[in-house]
Amino acid sequence: AIDWHEYRERKPTVKELEQWLNKDYNYNIGIVTGIVSRIVVVDIHDINANRDRFMSKPRNTPTVDSHRGVHMYFRPNNPREYVELRTDIPGISVWGEGEVVLAPPSIHPSDRQYFWINDRFSFSDDWMPKLPSEYVRNEGQHVG
Repeated sequence: AIDWHEYRERKPTVKELEQWLNKDYNYNIGIVTGIVSRIVVVDIHDINANRDRFMSKPRNTPTVDSHRGVHMYFRPNNPREYVELRTDIPGISVWGEGEVVLAPPSIHPSDRQYFWINDRFSFSDDWMPKLPSEYVRNEGQHVG
């Protein structure tokens, strides 16, 4: 396994990515959330209990079928916005600054594979939707 903690502060280099991907290991893929990646993930643990939240997301929201529910990928509303981890919303976690989420085609310890629900999306700034304000606890908190 690769110690991902330093990647909370920086993105991996192309050389590091090539080294990781050229090995014969079956690594899972982790995405560090927060300012370094400009990605925040809303993890809905139970779709049935949170159907309205799931159905109200923009169509172009990159969405992953996880082992329990779905992960919805968003951009912070400001590139330097600090979004903290939230676990206070029933059935939902918001993976903010310095957290890590598994991404497809990773395998959960339960042996279930993560996969993209969307067939067309992009992680570019002009495509990926911004994080809805209902998921931000400290709106307006910025770094740098």
